[in-house]
Amino acid sequence: MTILERIHEKIEATGATAVFLREGAVPLFRIEGKLIPSEIEPISKESLMGAFNGCLKESQWENLEREGSHSFLLESGNSKFRANLSQTLEGILLVLRELPDCVPDPETLGLPVFLSEFMALESGLLLFTGPVGSGKSTTLHSLVAELRKQRSRHVVFLEDPIEYRHEEGFGIVQQLEVGVHISSLAEGVALSRSLGPDILVVADLDCEETVLEVLSAAESGFLVIAAIHSGSSMQSLCKMEDMIRPELRDSFRKRLSQTLSAAFGQVLLDRAYGTGKIPAIETLMATPEIREVIGEGNFDALGALMEKSRGVGMCTLDQALYSLVTRKLVSPETAATFAGDRRRFEGRIASPVGV
Repeated sequence: MTILERIHEKIEATGATAVFLREGAVPLFRIEGKLIPSEIEPISKESLMGAFNGCLKESQWENLEREGSHSFLLESGNSKFRANLSQTLEGILLVLRELPDCVPDPETLGLPVFLSEFMALESGLLLFTGPVGSGKSTTLHSLVAELRKQRSRHVVFLEDPIEYRHEEGFGIVQQLEVGVHISSLAEGVALSRSLGPDILVVADLDCEETVLEVLSAAESGFLVIAAIHSGSSMQSLCKMEDMIRPELRDSFRKRLSQTLSAAFGQVLLDRAYGTGKIPAIETLMATPEIREVIGEGNFDALGALMEKSRGVGMCTLDQALYSLVTRKLVSPETAATFAGDRRRFEGRIASPVGV
């Protein structure tokens, strides 16, 4: 049995969400938020290299040498992993997150129904944000797959790497991978504008060029959905602005305020009963007041506006967490670890008068 087969068995038995493989050390499994050493013997450098040898193309090896880390898809038998390989002071580190065999449907993932409604927009920009491993990519694939059961759409995915393959459904899906079909996400966005899709999905807003190309795509009149690694919707807008040169930021904020339709922040929590995860979804909608605040760059004011705008569909992360607790889907202790204002959140839980 190969090391990957043994890891797959352990994931199946424990529900682990991530595996950390370091040369000369026993594998660590993230189970219910904790890193647990496994009974698998320490992995030699040769065994670790053998786990992914042959999976990386020459250009990907070059990227690893240049950047010090690289993400890719690792397949072994019936198992499929999103892998991140990095060079550290202690040697090679390989982080694996197992992916389902097929695209999960929104109901299985526990996604709220309103997310699917936003997928029906004809134009604009939707942002999905969350920490690494929060399930953003799976959410985007699930929403697109669900949409294609009902409507014929031309969808272009720009990914690094491709995690799911779309087959059945109305319309057509084109999936382009960085380092294979395109040299960068920014190049892919520029190419997609000439393709004129109904929906463009961008796996990561990774630099100024990608951000500006995404804004241009959204201004072209089709729906653009982009993911960004960040803790919240507000932080994602700040992160995007930080990528932009100071002399372009006024223009950037104005364009963003005009193109943004909504932003969603996602975190994954352990379910209160049984195994599995459930998402808490923060929702920022581009109302006229929100657009004005974004245009001014006053991102710090967004939290308070979201909190008081529950009636129009907005929801802060703390409000989303509170809803999961009151529905007994997650424990108060688990939810509190993700709360933006933990003391206030725990006070609300102790005296339930809403958030």
